Amino acid sequence: AGIVPGRDTAHYFEYDPNQPDIAWGAGDRLLFVAAIKPASGSSSTSLAGVYRWRATDGNFARVADTTQVAAEFPDVNEDANGNPSFEATFFVPGVSDAGLGVFGVHYTYIKTTGDGLDRFVLDQDAFFTSNGTSVTKIADSSTKKTGVVPDQPADAYFGLTYTTTTINGDGNALFQASYASSTSSGRGVFMVRSGNRYRVIDNRASASWPGLPVGAQFMPRSPATGYALAIGPKGHIALAGKISLNSSPLSAVILWDWDAATWTELTGAGGAAATALLSGVNDDGATLILSGGNPYLVTRSTRTQVNATLPTALQGASLGWLDAGGAINNYGRAVVQYANSGKAGLALWTGQKLLVVADAQLGTPEDLSTISTVVKPERDRPGRSGLLNDADELTFKGTLTDGTEVIYLGTGE
Repeated sequence: AGIVPGRDTAHYFEYDPNQPDIAWGAGDRLLFVAAIKPASGSSSTSLAGVYRWRATDGNFARVADTTQVAAEFPDVNEDANGNPSFEATFFVPGVSDAGLGVFGVHYTYIKTTGDGLDRFVLDQDAFFTSNGTSVTKIADSSTKKTGVVPDQPADAYFGLTYTTTTINGDGNALFQASYASSTSSGRGVFMVRSGNRYRVIDNRASASWPGLPVGAQFMPRSPATGYALAIGPKGHIALAGKISLNSSPLSAVILWDWDAATWTELTGAGGAAATALLSGVNDDGATLILSGGNPYLVTRSTRTQVNATLPTALQGASLGWLDAGGAINNYGRAVVQYANSGKAGLALWTGQKLLVVADAQLGTPEDLSTISTVVKPERDRPGRSGLLNDADELTFKGTLTDGTEVIYLGTGE
């Protein structure tokens, strides 16, 4: 008790060690999501929030909590003790090198209506930024605020938003949302930079996107999964979705390069379409894709199939390369995830060859039964957060055959 920033001395962190939503930033900043509990008998309610811990001095700071987020909704009712009737779940925090935090929120609250009857706003999503002092709502699915959707009519508003976000060191953050106006509707990916919103791409049929075929629509992978997002240290943007061009939509991964000012569709051997974005994107604009069932390390102009030559231990094995769980660093090394006879494995691409890091089928490390690691490209931020760092070290969680949970640190040699 007493160390929760922004709360009285009765509150304490109730942190779940299995909580996956953590992110490292510059200056030894670690962002984490936690539940906050009051001491027994307190009139305060339980809260949740995003907090920052600093490794250099152990200092805690509040990025945002439930009370601050609730204040962004002026019609929230309060209970008898003055606590807002607002419940929030926080997701996927990120932080820029200057300390700007971003995060998604799933929320439900009771509205003040003036007629004595409760009105509920249920299961909505929103996207926020915070500088550690003030919280700013960028988009949400319940208020239908107009004039906030870039490149749309003045009466356009964000509809359903999605809590998956990502950010680079410069503070450029991506989020995705549907939008609607009196004349149009759609879904797209948007960027927040210096407090301003920009359209990255959307699924309009009438738009023209540099580098993509004339008339092409870039659509979400599905209504439920949306787009996959990645933004690199130098601003390269990689998106996974589907391209529709006078036919059924086909899976695709596209890459934006600011110097070339164009989109490039990333492909495998023979120009085969990418079926998944496996990692973030590094400072050279390189990323991992899956195409034709094989992992490739690709840029706008280069392509390397990382599993073209298998390690001796995997030759002749029954392998399937997974559509998630990859990572890349800023020196072109990468990690890919696979299944060996149905059991999980991780391999490291050194730039010249593929090395087995962990394989439950092979018992590497000994007695390994399962592997779990980062599976979304949004979480793989080269040089910051992800399973592979710029020192060619990687980390993952595993379960041993006796049920013991372990965390491994591996180094490529």
